[in-house]
Amino acid sequence: METPENGDPYRIIFTGLNGALLDAGTRSWTPAEEAVESVLDEGIPLIFCSSKTRAEQLALQQDLDIFDPFIVENGSAVYFPPDYFHDSVPGARPAGSTYGSAAEVDVVELGIPAHRVRELLDEIRRTTGLQFQRYSDMSVSEIAEKSGLDMDGAALAAEREFSDTIEERLTDEEWDDFFLALAERGLACVEGDRFTSVFSALTDKGRGVRLVSELLRREVGEIETIGIGDGHGDASLLAAVDRPFLVQKPDESWDDLDVDNLVTVEGVGPRGWSRVVFDVLSDEE
Repeated sequence: METPENGDPYRIIFTGLNGALLDAGTRSWTPAEEAVESVLDEGIPLIFCSSKTRAEQLALQQDLDIFDPFIVENGSAVYFPPDYFHDSVPGARPAGSTYGSAAEVDVVELGIPAHRVRELLDEIRRTTGLQFQRYSDMSVSEIAEKSGLDMDGAALAAEREFSDTIEERLTDEEWDDFFLALAERGLACVEGDRFTSVFSALTDKGRGVRLVSELLRREVGEIETIGIGDGHGDASLLAAVDRPFLVQKPDESWDDLDVDNLVTVEGVGPRGWSRVVFDVLSDEE
């Protein structure tokens, strides 16, 4: 990676996946295909930052021919190719293989192991009587049925290394009890439309974004970070970048986020994502 010859900052794009780069319903990136190709042609790093697992994100990277760092499970870890940075990365170690991929990547862990998250969720069920089902309680076929993923996608989603996902079956009062129980045990969660991700409260997407930004700044000098998300789950990502953009939800609304300098963009999911990319690439600054 080299700083642009015109002296402009090196641009980096951090993106959420479901509802942003990927269509919320079909989970397809093809409506943004032209924009993705333009980003890659410009040599701009495209950093995934999502609740998705390493296995899921590696599969998507392979589809898109992307070889950049990526941030998994709501900021719980950062993965990157071993030779991506010239200097060693503090706290990094080689990561073992994962389901469906033997890709060699290094990892910086920011969260806690998934087995510890499961232990704490078990404790919450025992002590509160709250009834909820986790991905780790389900078979791959059950995950596929409940999530709408195909069997391969469900297997990738089940490969959680730093979090767990629960099916949303609690009442409003029970959610209050659940949030309190999580906080008492050092856990946090991000609610989706149908599922909720649970992970360490010590990290979030913004922490992962800041770490990658620091590493890239060390590598190339001055950078400009662009963030694209679709809602509350991406708030910490958007708060950690120089230029945050929010695309529309499927009902063509925007979530109300308290993020400085946030730009709302017309276009649902990958169509809004493409508009951001082409606007950024057309900047004369």
